[in-house]
Amino acid sequence: MPLHETWMYAETAYHLHPFLEDLEFLTYPFLGAIGRLPSWFLMAYFFVAYLGVVRRKEWPHFFRFHVVMGMLLEIALQVIGTISRWMPLAVYWGKVGMHFW
Repeated sequence: MPLHETWMYAETAYHLHPFLEDLEFLTYPFLGAIGRLPSWFLMAYFFVAYLGVVRRKEWPHFFRFHVVMGMLLEIALQVIGTISRWMPLAVYWGKVGMHFW
């Protein structure tokens, strides 16, 4: 799972597993490095991973499958994040939102 995409859901994870909040400081260097990258870097990363790893038949199928699944999960999380910003807060942070998150 891409950490930089799932971090926006960390508050919900803290409700499920409170001990994770104690380990939050371990992610600060990683998220800081991601934040300093240029805006086009994640798009370039996607194309390089797809063209350089997924399309190469020399790599094992297991590795290529999991790279493409990670990329698809990242896209799905981006869609969910965009949709959740459009939803009213009562739905996202209410009982319905807590049920799904």
